[in-house]
Order: sequence, then structure tokens, then C-alpha cells
Amino acid sequence: VGVPVCAAAAVFVTDPRRVRRLTAQRGSFLRRALGYAIAALGWVRQVLSDPGGWKLVAATVLYWAASVACLWAALRSVGVTLPLPELLLAFAAGHAAMILPLPLGGVGGVDAALTYALTVVGVPLALALVAVGVYRLFTFWAPTLPALAALLLVRRAGTRLDLLARP
Repeated sequence: VGVPVCAAAAVFVTDPRRVRRLTAQRGSFLRRALGYAIAALGWVRQVLSDPGGWKLVAATVLYWAASVACLWAALRSVGVTLPLPELLLAFAAGHAAMILPLPLGGVGGVDAALTYALTVVGVPLALALVAVGVYRLFTFWAPTLPALAALLLVRRAGTRLDLLARP
């Protein structure tokens, strides 16, 4: 019941005639925060009206689904099985920490929040910590090595193309 109501509310508040009025940055903190949320929804509506917008949304959904699958696999690697709703709740709560303006950003806030979120849904602390370490290894560090190799290969390929282009 809540999802269709929220979808209808999003369509209502993101009508182009209302977005400018509702996103004005004045008033209380809550009013300004609501304005930012409406502006974000308005941007999504604008992107979806573009012919290529659905490809962007599909790619985003695929990225997040793969990330959730990686967390599921990391949990399975330490012998933990979570039902999908609890897995999604822990994933979303852990990644919500990325939007918080924490001091010393990038020093493990997401990892700590994800570990805590997993403990809240019933995963023992030690297993949650190891699973998050495995998850981050495969979602952050493992892609870095092929990317560095690709960087070197692209530079070398560019040099060869320059040589081939000379008469």
C-alpha cells in the first residue's frame, strides 16, 4: 500500500509546475531537506523522460543488485545466510552512511556502518566484520588491479596509434 502511495506522491510533487516552488531553499531545516529530496525526484523524472533515461536507471539497478549479491556472497563465505529483506535492510542502512558528512571521510565509515547494520539484523559481530572485509575486497580493491593494468595498456595503445597515424 505504501509504495503506490509514495509513487503517486512523487509524481504529484515532481510536476514541473510545482518543483520550482517546492524546492525553494527557505524555511526550516526540515523544509529545506524536503526541497532537496523533491529536487532529486524531479531530476529522476526528467532523466526518465529522456529516451536514454531508462538505460541509466537499468544500469543503476544492475549495479546495486550486483553489489547486494556480492554482500550476500561475502556473508555466505563466512557461513551466514540472511533472508532477502534483512540483507537489503542491512545493505541500505550501511550504505546510507555514505551520505553523512563525516569528518575524516573515507576512513571506514561505510564499513563500520555496514558491520553494525549486519549485527542489528542478527549476524554475530566477528562474522559481520569478516564478511564486510571480504565484501569490500571484491567490490573496491579487486577492480583496482585490472583498472591499473588497463590504464597502462590504454597508454601503450595510444602511443601505437600515434605511430600508425604518422605518414
